[in-house]
Amino acid sequence: MSVTVTVQCLGQLRDRVSATPITVTCNADAGALLDALAKQFEAISALGGAVAVATDDRYLQRSDALVDGMTLVLVPPISGG
Repeated sequence: MSVTVTVQCLGQLRDRVSATPITVTCNADAGALLDALAKQFEAISALGGAVAVATDDRYLQRSDALVDGMTLVLVPPISGG
């Protein structure tokens, strides 16, 4: 089953992905979303598995189901000192 979701990028991804928000149609789990976005955007692909997907109240696992019309956030790795 496919779903269409809206994705906002945070941090360095917002700076490196020219189109934000992004509307994506993909299979109905967070892993499929990340795979689809990695094929479309080099900035996401370059970060490999370090990009997290979040909803309003939690981070998603790759196997977590997505719901049609959902708004999600991509969170890049954060470093600091």
